[in-house]
Amino acid sequence: MLSLIACCDKSMAIGYENNLLYHIAEDMKRFKELTTGKLCIQGRLTYESIINITGKPLQNRRNIILTKNKDFKPDHSSFVYHSVNDVLKLVRGQLGKDEEVMVIGGGAIYEAFLPHADKVYLTIVDSVAEKADSYFPRLNDDWRVIEKDHRKADNNTTFNYSFVTYSCDLLKK
Repeated sequence: MLSLIACCDKSMAIGYENNLLYHIAEDMKRFKELTTGKLCIQGRLTYESIINITGKPLQNRRNIILTKNKDFKPDHSSFVYHSVNDVLKLVRGQLGKDEEVMVIGGGAIYEAFLPHADKVYLTIVDSVAEKADSYFPRLNDDWRVIEKDHRKADNNTTFNYSFVTYSCDLLKK
C-alpha cells in the first residue's frame, strides 16, 4: 500500500523556502508513529531539510530519495533513485501487499506519487499561510474521508487543526 503524509493549511500549502509551514507537536508525533519502521520516499530537498534540522536522515526508517541529480550522494543508510518508475518497481517488487510505504514530500514528489497512492494522511491547519511556495496536490472526487479528528488550539499550538485520512475509491493497477 502506498500512502502520502503531509501537513498543510486550508489552501493546501505545505512549505516555504524548503521549510515546513507549521510545527505542531501532535502532528510530529503522528508523523513519527505512521512512518517509523517503514520505507519513506522523499525528494532531495525534503531529505536535505531533514538533515539540516536533525543532522541525520529520519531514524528507524528506510529512506528513499528521488532526485534527478545523478551525482547526489546521501548518507550511507539512504538510497537514491532517479525516476518514479524505478521507485514504484522497488515498492511493488520488495514489499508485501500489507506493507505500507510512505511518501513524505515535497510537493513535486506528492504530485508524482498521488496517482499511485491508496491512502492520504493530512493534518489540515485551520489557517492560510502568509507565504508558501510548495503545495500538496488537490484530491479529486475519487478520494473519500475515512477518518477525521478535530483538534483545538492549546498551549502548544495557536491553530485549530484536523487529522484527516483519505482513501481512494479507484482500483489501483
